[in-house]
Amino acid sequence: MRWCATWAAALLLAALPAAAETAPETATGIVFADADGDGVQGTGDAGLEGVLVSNGRDVVTTGADGRYSLPVAAPGVVFVIKPAAFDLPMGADGLPSFHRLHVPDGTPEALDLTYAGQPATGPLPERIDFPLLPRPDGAPETATGIVAADPQPRDHRELDFVRDSFLRSVTGLPADFALVAGDIMYDDLSLLPRYLSLLGATGQTWFHVPGNHELNFESPDDSHSLETYRAFFGPPDHAFFAGPALVIALDNVAYEGGDPARPKGAGRYHGAVGPEQLAFVTNLLAHVPPEMPVVVATHIPLKADREAPHRSTANRAELVALLCGRPHVLTLSGHLHMAERHLLGAEDGCAEAPVPHWVLGTVSGNWWSGPEDAAGMPVALQMDGTPRGFYLLALGPDGFALTFAPLGAIPGAPTDAFGAVRLFLAEEGGNAVLYANVATGGPQTELRYRIGDGPEVAMERVRYRDPLTVEIFSRLDLPDWNRPQPNTHLWRAVLPGEGYGELPFGAHAVTVTAADPDRLLGEGRLLLESRSGP
Repeated sequence: MRWCATWAAALLLAALPAAAETAPETATGIVFADADGDGVQGTGDAGLEGVLVSNGRDVVTTGADGRYSLPVAAPGVVFVIKPAAFDLPMGADGLPSFHRLHVPDGTPEALDLTYAGQPATGPLPERIDFPLLPRPDGAPETATGIVAADPQPRDHRELDFVRDSFLRSVTGLPADFALVAGDIMYDDLSLLPRYLSLLGATGQTWFHVPGNHELNFESPDDSHSLETYRAFFGPPDHAFFAGPALVIALDNVAYEGGDPARPKGAGRYHGAVGPEQLAFVTNLLAHVPPEMPVVVATHIPLKADREAPHRSTANRAELVALLCGRPHVLTLSGHLHMAERHLLGAEDGCAEAPVPHWVLGTVSGNWWSGPEDAAGMPVALQMDGTPRGFYLLALGPDGFALTFAPLGAIPGAPTDAFGAVRLFLAEEGGNAVLYANVATGGPQTELRYRIGDGPEVAMERVRYRDPLTVEIFSRLDLPDWNRPQPNTHLWRAVLPGEGYGELPFGAHAVTVTAADPDRLLGEGRLLLESRSGP
């Protein structure tokens, strides 16, 4: 049984010789502008001054000749933090080359992992150089990112769905980077090579954050829980500059070890950011001007509407405090398979202007479940009524804008069902009640409706199950479809008069507008009929 192997691995790891934990060595090398793109510093490839290089904790800047030095332990890593005026060399797998693992003996054999771990890298080389590719236009004033969460295919058929919906949609899009906020797979890490081959065909530069479904469950604790992830993607904590902003990726899945009561041997985990990661963020931000926009991406939400150890980050206040006071900060996560927005205030570590936190709706939606569309792809409407989808992140010197890009459709749903403002008209106690579900709505969003050319009337934000989602789930009842849950982006208004009695007889256009304090989120429209008006 898997749990037996886990306990055996724990005993064997405890018996490993103490020499396996080595004192830090010094890594040195040069970061240079690779003008001809051959990966080797030639006579015309100048060293780059002021570029940040890290070991996952310490952050140093390169000197005038592009040279750096910093300590690196074994196991460990050295990585460059890409400046905005440069691109990273790319592999055929769509992954950027920005790091060098230092795992002299590779993953300990005692772990006996189901999926391959880190290969042996041997002794620390004399030099670890990082080539960067100069952008023709230098550092852009704005940038665009593709941001997605939880593609989560459990087999090749579901990886087909990822390919034919999400990856097809982003192929060729004008974007500076693409970021996947965890649960890249659904436990079966043997699918990673095929997934990476698909990424390489999209033309995007892909960064990743690990999720709880990338864990090596045989690991007795957190320290070896991402052996396979590191082998494919490199450091789980890293950063890069894009246009005017800094993007930081952090692993906040703290693995507690195997749990024999859970299926497939999956272990327990909770959301947390460790001391080394907090030191990395502290040291990194020391090199970043206070006015520079900063994006932080994790897998587990920093905060969730329904708090639980595996649904939110217990020590989020320690991370939020490091970001507090900066005028342009955005935090992102996935994991819940529902969309949420929160403001992280005094109780979350920032007594100044609250830090925005977005929980992203997912690519896999309701875990690739539910009825199939005409092409045979599951609709997978999420539990809050948000469809499968991804986001476009616009980065500017004065902040951010996130736009939701839905994927798929629901059979029999209204044609505007997945617009920015999705409307539904219900009968409740003889009254006409208007509901608006705004997937990108949050605590500062205001909704107003008007009937025809009438006055605008405010709608009330409520925490209900979305009525349209309840109706769809009831009508298309399938056993593997996770049921609707109350959501944080639903608004409600009782329309005037019992049975529309205050409205003139006939049809009336209803328009709903959703807006944040700084931008319009969208409009929704429907027609209602009064059959007994004055």
